[in-house]
Amino acid sequence: MAAHADLVERLRARLREPLPGLAAQLTMGPPHRGAPEQWTEAQENGRPAAVLVLLYPFEGTTALVLTQRHADLKDHSGQIAFPGGRIEPGETPVEAALREGWEEVGVNPAAPDVLGTLTDLYIPPSDFTVTPVVAAIGERPVFRPQEEEVDVIIEVPLPGLLDPASRTSAVWTIRGEEIEVPYFAFGEFEIWGATAMMLAELLALLGE
Repeated sequence: MAAHADLVERLRARLREPLPGLAAQLTMGPPHRGAPEQWTEAQENGRPAAVLVLLYPFEGTTALVLTQRHADLKDHSGQIAFPGGRIEPGETPVEAALREGWEEVGVNPAAPDVLGTLTDLYIPPSDFTVTPVVAAIGERPVFRPQEEEVDVIIEVPLPGLLDPASRTSAVWTIRGEEIEVPYFAFGEFEIWGATAMMLAELLALLGE
């Protein structure tokens, strides 16, 4: 993989061009999401939210930070997620993502260099339409998890995610229905759902 600074500049330039979009997202999307035309309208009317896709140097390569949410939270409990949340009135997606990065993992909102955004993604269970904001920082942050929401901070080196062997699937029972769910395997963690779909688009760009 390219050095961190080179990767950041390549990604900044690539994010100014047309994105892989839904086709890339769906490579890691559960089949029960249905046909794209069924949720286009829902996406347009979903509650606006943003997540921070933060890239930083880590052990000679580039990593991104994810969190495991507490099991007792109302939305997406126990799941692996990017730092993020709803966009407050008057905020832009970038402002919301940086604020959430500060609140959830302790990254100073003035520190990241915002590179651009990935394709918006609608999340049916919570009715959020999420904008993934991609940003980079020149050194590994000192993370401080928000105790009310974050159970574990997970640092994921990009080479592991780019390895095709990290993509797998399993049959899970979700809301009483058995569904084959694709996910990224990272150690003890299974990265699935909306987070995996957003990662799939990012990795499609990096794989180019």
